[in-house]
Amino acid sequence: MTKQEFFVASLEFYLSLNYEIFVNRTDEDGNGDYIYVAYCKELGEGCIGIGKTLNKAVTHFIEVKNELIKRYYEQGRVIPLPQN
Repeated sequence: MTKQEFFVASLEFYLSLNYEIFVNRTDEDGNGDYIYVAYCKELGEGCIGIGKTLNKAVTHFIEVKNELIKRYYEQGRVIPLPQN
C-alpha cells in the first residue's frame, strides 16, 4: 500500500489489533504515590490510560483505545494500524 491508500475492515478487526503499549511511572499526585500512564504512539496523545498500578493503567488504556476506535469507525475516520 502507498501512503495515500488506506485499509478499511470491520470494527471487530480494528478492536482486535495489538498496539505496542508504553507505560511511564510518574510522581504526579504529590503524595509520594506513583501514577502510571499507558499509551501507544499510533493513536496519539488523546488515547492514554491512567492508574495507581501498572495493571490499572493498562486496563484503562484498553478501554479508552476501544472507545476511540469505535468513535473513529462510526465517523468514518482513518484508524491507524499498529507499526509493530
